[in-house]
Amino acid sequence: MNDLSISQSVHEVSGLVLADDQTTLDAKLDVLKALKYDGAAVTIYVVEISKINKNLRCKRAKQLQCNKELLTRFQGYVEKCIEDRNHISNFSEITTNPDNRFFHLETSETDFLQIVDTLHPPQQSEDVGIVAKMDELQKFNAYVIEIYLGKDTEALYGFRYVSKAWSPKNSSVGFFKMNNDMVAMIDDSAIFRIDQYLDFIVYGEDLFVADCSRFESAMQFKDRLLERKGETIVEMKNCSIFVAGNEETLNVAIGTDRHFLRQLSSVKNKGFYKDQVWVGKLQQVAKAAGNWLLEFDAAGKIIIKNDKQYVRELLTVLQNKRVETVVDKKICDVDGELTAQVTR
Repeated sequence: MNDLSISQSVHEVSGLVLADDQTTLDAKLDVLKALKYDGAAVTIYVVEISKINKNLRCKRAKQLQCNKELLTRFQGYVEKCIEDRNHISNFSEITTNPDNRFFHLETSETDFLQIVDTLHPPQQSEDVGIVAKMDELQKFNAYVIEIYLGKDTEALYGFRYVSKAWSPKNSSVGFFKMNNDMVAMIDDSAIFRIDQYLDFIVYGEDLFVADCSRFESAMQFKDRLLERKGETIVEMKNCSIFVAGNEETLNVAIGTDRHFLRQLSSVKNKGFYKDQVWVGKLQQVAKAAGNWLLEFDAAGKIIIKNDKQYVRELLTVLQNKRVETVVDKKICDVDGELTAQVTR
């Protein structure tokens, strides 16, 4: 790799932290997979997720009464979601294809605790109640599967966001069903769609994301990125790494571009720009390369340009993700997360 590390010792410590983090994540996944469901009690809640109110993300909830067969099916969706995922990574602003992997966050980092508080209000408050009329369901746009595993065990939750209001579809508009004698007939009953997929699983302090895009949509992740954008640009200004006044150019150039917002949030998490020694090394390496887009003024401050290619390179190198391949010494940019090397 290009020598953009703050120092060799810091680089080595960082690698150990990454390795330890992965060991911890693997252990959390093992605990999740080892859960026993004997005698489990399943409850289904329908909830209304707000798209605009971050302080009241869960506006209301009600219990959906289900027969035993449907409850068993809902429990099976949670079990299958866990069974199908054999790998785990930290959830970051930049995620790779989830394949058969969970992405992990602390539950407290999300708005899910607001949902739990809505499902289980304080004792002095009234219970959430049950769905009593068909048209009530049209107020809700998500459902929560709560599995009570035992007295001394955390509750297990599965969450599914249906995005639009959960409304009934009447099959009489063009669908039929078959009876036992294979006679076709119209079915006038209202049908509500459920499927076997879940957006995320929650167990105690740990949230396991199965579908990143749906998780982000339900938890309004873009709002979080926009907030972090303002915080990060202020921090960078205070660190004086840019030409004075260029921070506003960066603000405009990033705008509401989701990819750039993710990259900038990752820049904040890594925090390399706070270390003047590292920033000095960045300038030296860029000057030695001679063909980077990144430019510095006479005082060594980074110049910002309102140009997508330029901003893309800026955000890449501020994450320390311009690397040199080990075998053929090619310089490449990494668009996902770097992982620690496993050594003997």
